[in-house]
Amino acid sequence: MLTVTRDLLLPTTIVGSYPRPHWFVESLRGRAFKFALADAVFREQYLDAVACILNDQTRAGLDILTDGD
Repeated sequence: MLTVTRDLLLPTTIVGSYPRPHWFVESLRGRAFKFALADAVFREQYLDAVACILNDQTRAGLDILTDGD
């Protein structure tokens, strides 16, 4: 073990985006993401999906949570 990092805790996180499920791509209907967020149904689906992802990361013990984007 390196002496410099012996007592240093390194926070863990993920890198990159999650794969987009079929329902997510279908809900976009060819719209840019920021325009799709104006649609209340899409926004609710997106927020539910992000909540699930963040819950998974919390249960995995990650220190820095991210929605992947």
